[in-house]
Amino acid sequence: MNKVVVRILGSDYNIVSGKNPDQIKSVARYVDGEMNKIREGNPKLSSLTTTIVACLNIADELFDCCHENEALHNELEALKDRLNEASGEVQVEVQ
Repeated sequence: MNKVVVRILGSDYNIVSGKNPDQIKSVARYVDGEMNKIREGNPKLSSLTTTIVACLNIADELFDCCHENEALHNELEALKDRLNEASGEVQVEVQ
């Protein structure tokens, strides 16, 4: 397990994870950036409200990425089907 100290909205957090420490730091910088954008837009928000809005924004981005990934996967499958139909015998396997 890796231990990393990250700073989000001015507070330090000790993170213990099996992930790469650089990835943990990148994620924390991203979260901190999103929270700071919200805080700059409305400095009167409490830390809790800032955190909830940031979570909602990040979750919305995640959902958008998941939908885009699913659409691309479906498009890939359709293209594989068309290729297999055109060739009659070519099998394409993508993982």
